[in-house]
Amino acid sequence: MDLQVLRSFQAVAEGTTVTDAAADARITQPALSRALNRLEDEVGAELFQRVGRVLRLTPAGRVFKEYVDAVLDSYDRGRRAVAEIVDPDAGAVSLAFLHTLGTWLVPRLVTDFRQAFPQARFELHQDGEIGLTRHLLDATADLIITSSEPAHP
Repeated sequence: MDLQVLRSFQAVAEGTTVTDAAADARITQPALSRALNRLEDEVGAELFQRVGRVLRLTPAGRVFKEYVDAVLDSYDRGRRAVAEIVDPDAGAVSLAFLHTLGTWLVPRLVTDFRQAFPQARFELHQDGEIGLTRHLLDATADLIITSSEPAHP
């Protein structure tokens, strides 16, 4: 089991086709299908059920996905933390913002920030209020910009 297989599992579990997940991983679709089959063998359970041309998570797959999400999130946060120690000015900023702010405010903010910190990278997430609340609750964004206070306390 490797991180790329876990990332591909995560993508397919979230609705990406095996073909698209394979392309994202820069491998062939049959190679990814074999890797997912090996993952099921390692876990000892069927993770997906084929419904027509779509793969749906089994109950075991849903449980496993929760742990995969946690592992990948922890790994990504660890890499970012180390990168910030190695080069504090070259870190990544995860910014989630309301759709309407993506055309005028966010480009200006990113441009201004990059002038001060040219090595910084941005992960941009454009979303609606519900999605922004999810980013806030899941701590998947460093900064959230919205036009009003989110409804969730």
